Amino acid sequence: MVLPINLLENSQGTSVTLELKNGFKYTGILDRCDRMMNIHLKNAILIKPSGDRFSVSKLIVKGISIRCFSVDESLLKKNEK
Repeated sequence: MVLPINLLENSQGTSVTLELKNGFKYTGILDRCDRMMNIHLKNAILIKPSGDRFSVSKLIVKGISIRCFSVDESLLKKNEK
């Protein structure tokens, strides 16, 4: 079984998508994360629930505000081994 924090730690430098509890989505390059699942993204795109899109060069998302996240499927398979 792969823990979410371990999956995120092994996904540094790759593209991830975060869905927040407020309905916003961020897709960007995972720069780093900590044990509280606070996420540092760079070169991100913010997608509001209305569909509006904005570019953000760097941002930090608090772990408590994350509903779910997705990473490249190949990373999931790699972490299962």
